Amino acid sequence: VDVVHTWINLGFGLVYLLEAILKMSAYGFGPYIRDGWNCFDFLLVLLSIVSMSTTIAAQATSGSVAGAALESGFSPSIFRMLRIFRVMRVLKLIR
Repeated sequence: VDVVHTWINLGFGLVYLLEAILKMSAYGFGPYIRDGWNCFDFLLVLLSIVSMSTTIAAQATSGSVAGAALESGFSPSIFRMLRIFRVMRVLKLIR
């Protein structure tokens, strides 16, 4: 289950990263960052990259995400919780 979750997380993280890159190339970096929602999305993408990096590094050193989180005292799931806000944004746009 950890491996499947990690790959799904990586896939969605890459999709959001691609979205941010495409938006930056379309709008330009300055106008992209001036919009509050784009700035928020970019922050979440950066946090996702940090989360994915720590997860991959943890798996490489201990063989499992859960074992690495227990050994280091750090859980990358803290960053994952912030993605809830991105979902909330989408729901707000649907209204």
